[in-house]
Amino acid sequence: MVRNNRNTEGGTTRSENSERSDPQILFDVSLEVAHKVGGIYTVLKSKTPFFVENYGDNMVLLGPYIPKDAAFEFEDLPYSQLGPAIEKMQRERGVTIHYGRWLVEGNPRAVLFDLMYPAAFTPTIDRYRRILRERFNVGFGEFKDHNAFQWDAFVFGCMVAEFLDYVRREVFTPTNTPDIVVHFHEWLSAIGLLLLKENTRLDPAKYSPPYATCFTTHATVVGRYLCAGNQDFYRAIQYVDADREAGTRGCWTEHAVEKSAARECDVFTTVSEVTATEAQHILGRKPDVVTLNGLPPTNLSLLHHLQIEHQNSKTNITKFIQGHFSGALKDVDPDKVVYMFSAGRYEFINKGIDVTLEALAALNRRLIQEGSDVTVFFFLIFPAKTRNYHVDTLRGMSVQQDILETAEAIGKSVSRQIAEAMTRGREVDTSAFISPKEGVKLRRLAAQMQRSEFPPVVTHQLVDDSNDAILCKIRELGLFNSFGDRVKVIFHPEFVSSASPLFKMDYTDFVRGCHVGCFPSYYEPFGYTPAECMQAGVVSITSNVSGFGRFIEGLEEQLQAERPTPADENFWRTTRTGVNVVDREYIPADQTVQRIANTLFQYTQLSRRERVELRSKTERASLNVGWDVVGEKYLEAHELALANVAKRM
Repeated sequence: MVRNNRNTEGGTTRSENSERSDPQILFDVSLEVAHKVGGIYTVLKSKTPFFVENYGDNMVLLGPYIPKDAAFEFEDLPYSQLGPAIEKMQRERGVTIHYGRWLVEGNPRAVLFDLMYPAAFTPTIDRYRRILRERFNVGFGEFKDHNAFQWDAFVFGCMVAEFLDYVRREVFTPTNTPDIVVHFHEWLSAIGLLLLKENTRLDPAKYSPPYATCFTTHATVVGRYLCAGNQDFYRAIQYVDADREAGTRGCWTEHAVEKSAARECDVFTTVSEVTATEAQHILGRKPDVVTLNGLPPTNLSLLHHLQIEHQNSKTNITKFIQGHFSGALKDVDPDKVVYMFSAGRYEFINKGIDVTLEALAALNRRLIQEGSDVTVFFFLIFPAKTRNYHVDTLRGMSVQQDILETAEAIGKSVSRQIAEAMTRGREVDTSAFISPKEGVKLRRLAAQMQRSEFPPVVTHQLVDDSNDAILCKIRELGLFNSFGDRVKVIFHPEFVSSASPLFKMDYTDFVRGCHVGCFPSYYEPFGYTPAECMQAGVVSITSNVSGFGRFIEGLEEQLQAERPTPADENFWRTTRTGVNVVDREYIPADQTVQRIANTLFQYTQLSRRERVELRSKTERASLNVGWDVVGEKYLEAHELALANVAKRM
């Protein structure tokens, strides 16, 4: 079967080869093309090289034109074969459309729609709004005024449907139409799917053969709401009245679009077995294919290179720790420090932040009780509304920088004095190495390092400090970074970025510098964070109700069957994947907390050599999650969609 038609923009037509069943053109549709909102952006960006490898320039992404994002992520180009459709739609509908390439690996073609539409497009908006209301029971009344997010999704869907209509009119005809699949991601783009289906029903001759459609739900709206409400979701899922819950919780529009798209598409997919079960109950259709998320394929690092990368990134994290905790590190052995973290969307229950903090409190008690000399620094990377950086953090970072610069200057001076003395054959007088001026500066810096209060648990000033869920839980558990605590907590309420004055490194490097990632989510359709840890050689904890966790359970079983490891009470000495899957489905929350705490404690008991070997083993296991492995399921879904369309013709 041939897919690589990279230089044939139009693909092979049916008239040229009536036996073909694999798609020749793929339109991939999402509101997160060249526009980062959430995890789907990561999916699209990471899978693009694989799809460009298979479709070449016959893969076209459809997304919104957001100027501030496009300035860095998009390159406008002269129109291609799609030019006639773009030009005529702009001329007749008055909208602005950008054609070019998304500046990510693979450089895929992209068509981006400016969602700020003129009066000339209003009749189209009104017509599509009536269709959604009358055919699919989805209302978009005056959402423009009080729900901009929904309104943008609606306008985007209208523009995608119109564009695909113009493509049929101006580029392809019933006698000159290649196999085309349109793949919609999440309810935010699925409005376009519903409108496309209705346009096809109203004018079947124009849409012959029809576009083959795929719809992927990366999570269900109702499922996310129920889990966030601390419901016993997984054991009660078969009893959930999804329509009623959507109405009660104010998410009817999103749910209705999602449910209609699952029903209307030619092939329905989800990102994991966990979400497949959820979708079957919530949306009323069992997914045809499970399209797992993947990671960009990478070459395995040599063991010493992997360790060097870890040490370099760890050094940057240590600089932050020395600043933030300045004056409070007297009982911390730098050779017995472990860096752990959790990160993601700030959903306190869904992301398992609650049980993570409780596990940290339990770990702190155990390390103290056992007289351990290990210190755990745990980072919570969850974006929240902030005013500015915490003044104590900035002060500590500034003092630490002064210390480093002063020590470096003195070091150069001492080196020069030693070299000169020994070159001239003189006795080296170490007492003269530090000048009185330098001595005064060192004493001043030492005084600035003195601290009587505990280091802050948060790096920023939060807008609503007293009601923040993480800080409230920290206060409840007494995780105050006391001088005797063996677990120190750092809440960093924004994503790690090289532009930040605190870490001065990007997220990938931050992950590489840590030892353990902890993500015991209660609602996680897939879960990229532990997968990203795996690729960086960082061990992690996830849950059996996350899509990635369920996948890892099967992978661990498979790898152990191929090459069993000796039994050991310490999980990290037996794992083949470097990922611990904790039970969040069948056991009470307090038992989950104890298991997480015990697993984290077990890591602190590993020798340096064991950690290095574990890092290499974990990175090696990540090859099983590459797009070159899991991406085949997407291709299977596309072929199935075409086959389903062919059956109806």
